[in-house]
Amino acid sequence: MRIKIQPPDLPESHFHWGAALVVVLTIITRFYHIAFDSLWIDEGFSVRTALLPFLEMWQRTLADTHQPLHGILLHFWIHLFGSSEFAVRSLSAILNIFTLLLIVPLGKRLLNNRVTLYTLFIFLLSPFQVYYAQEARSYSLLEFLSILSVLLYLKLRKNQKQSLIALVIVNVLLIHTHVYGWLILLLENAWFLYLHRERKTPFASSAWLAAQIVTVLLFLPYFFRFKEIVLSVQHSFWIKRPGFLHLAGAFVQFSGAPFVLAFISVMAFVALWRMLPNPPSGQHRESIGFLFLWIFMVVAVPFLLSQILRPIFMPRYAIAAAVPFYFLIAFAITQFPGRLQIFAISGLLLLSLFFLHRYYRETTREPWRLVLQDLREHAAPGDVILLPAEAKPSNVFQTDVQVIGPECSLPDVFLYYANGLPQRLLGVTEKQVAAGIFREQLPGILKDSDSGVIWFVDAHFNNLDEKLLTQLRKRYRLITVYTYYHRDLYGRQVTHIRLWKLRK
Repeated sequence: MRIKIQPPDLPESHFHWGAALVVVLTIITRFYHIAFDSLWIDEGFSVRTALLPFLEMWQRTLADTHQPLHGILLHFWIHLFGSSEFAVRSLSAILNIFTLLLIVPLGKRLLNNRVTLYTLFIFLLSPFQVYYAQEARSYSLLEFLSILSVLLYLKLRKNQKQSLIALVIVNVLLIHTHVYGWLILLLENAWFLYLHRERKTPFASSAWLAAQIVTVLLFLPYFFRFKEIVLSVQHSFWIKRPGFLHLAGAFVQFSGAPFVLAFISVMAFVALWRMLPNPPSGQHRESIGFLFLWIFMVVAVPFLLSQILRPIFMPRYAIAAAVPFYFLIAFAITQFPGRLQIFAISGLLLLSLFFLHRYYRETTREPWRLVLQDLREHAAPGDVILLPAEAKPSNVFQTDVQVIGPECSLPDVFLYYANGLPQRLLGVTEKQVAAGIFREQLPGILKDSDSGVIWFVDAHFNNLDEKLLTQLRKRYRLITVYTYYHRDLYGRQVTHIRLWKLRK
């Protein structure tokens, strides 16, 4: 007897009501507590760069290792809506909601209403999606443009020049958003070659080739800066070489927690066992293959490149692989019989809701707002605040603070919260420490201080922080240490900031 494993698809009316509910709930979840966490160090760079006049913003954006499109959009967004935490993060929230809307036509084209609706619910309650929908960086834009690009690609048909032009425009925007945008182009070209081999290509090869050439030509104005970034990254970059645990970590983050990924893995195993006597065929089989290829290109390719080149693999960079991952989970759930199917999707959503609730309840980013609050409460006006700095032109613009040693770049996120801070800020670079300049000048600086107290902001605990702290503790007495915790996307409690109070 043949087992019937594919339940009937949802009627359109049921699907529309369910999708409408998800959209409303997504709007709520993306804006709820959006300003609860402080900006973290990368967000601080994005926001303070966007606050600059356009030409200065453009120059500073080009100096970053990420592509410039998000910085440009955020510049105009801030000038329209302001630079509060709510305002600067709302751009990402809206882009994430638009991504959800794109899942509807994408799911209908690839699979069916039932799978699409389950995918919408998974996307809705994903802590990973909410996290990056509430972050003023480029990842929400990267995901939106990636999904839009894939949707336009799948809709291409012969003699549809307008669709091909639209795809070229989106792809140009995509590769000006993040280097991982190129992986979506790699996916589309790999699938084109597969269709060409199977004689299923729905559009002319000559038109496709012309579109790729135009895309590359439109990237040429940025190419030389992109080349500099690639060379600098290959020379030195902060990402460590990933292992298989890091690879698994990407799917832990997509899932929301290790326990959720374990639950998904069990469901996938059961679904695979049920499909063995009656595997997917036709359109569904091809769609599943496309989704697996999509994940491979965005997750596995940079992981493999990181084994032979300078590492570039980070789960947040691979955010465009989250949606196909959710589609595969939803498809696996549809392979269960009726009641078990309801149990599986309900269990997954309840687990996601639990970890989403924890995300809203706990601090999940570096609490810089709290650091500045403690300084305002506990530091006297005559104290000196010491921060590790980069040897770059001063970034103390549009900020009412006093700075000693202006030829250095202080952490942008600190300056974002530092307006009106009465203490003097001392930025110290690696070069100044190595040359002994810091050790020689600090006694003179503190001699003019009213209190002889120095506050050291120790962020991310790199070599410079350790050298500064070692020199400080040789000469000055430790009074107290403030430690600031937050929870990362793996659910771990971590510390990236400490505040040391010392007296001469």
